[in-house]
Amino acid sequence: GDEIDEKRLCNIIKDMHLIHGCTQIVLDHVTYLVDGKDNQLVLMQKIMGDLNRINKKFPFTLHYISHLRKATNGEASHEEGGRVRIDDFVGGKAIVQYSHLIFGLEGNRQAEDEQERLYTTIRLLKNRLFGYNAGKTTMLRYNIERGQKYQMTVEEIEKEMTRRAIHKKLLKTKKKAAGDGF
Repeated sequence: GDEIDEKRLCNIIKDMHLIHGCTQIVLDHVTYLVDGKDNQLVLMQKIMGDLNRINKKFPFTLHYISHLRKATNGEASHEEGGRVRIDDFVGGKAIVQYSHLIFGLEGNRQAEDEQERLYTTIRLLKNRLFGYNAGKTTMLRYNIERGQKYQMTVEEIEKEMTRRAIHKKLLKTKKKAAGDGF
């Protein structure tokens, strides 16, 4: 079937590096391996430990992609621009423990402002090598004509933040005016 166990996964990843020469491997998504199984947190700890041992033994970079937990306590969902925190990753502490770098992607895909939907913020949540820059962000903008995202300059980011602030003021003014009319 479609099911894969951690031993087979580790062998596939080793083969990708040793036989095929892959130096960048993406596992999308690591949480799929434990979906619907009992003892998910224990299994995730074992899988992440096994993958970590392989990654220490061989010179390649392994990128894990993980789902995020649903927002709670009235917070904005991640699809609606909610801020990603390190505790939001599905899979318990194992992903956080074994990862050297953790990034969160944030964007409001439900925004009224169509332009706002084009932006993604990348937030550095963990940096084992240089811990002092955790929390730093950069922004990407989707270019509709090219069908790709690009990293924005500081000037573009400042201009976009100003545009958003003006747009929000206009929306508030419109809503207030609509509410005042009888």
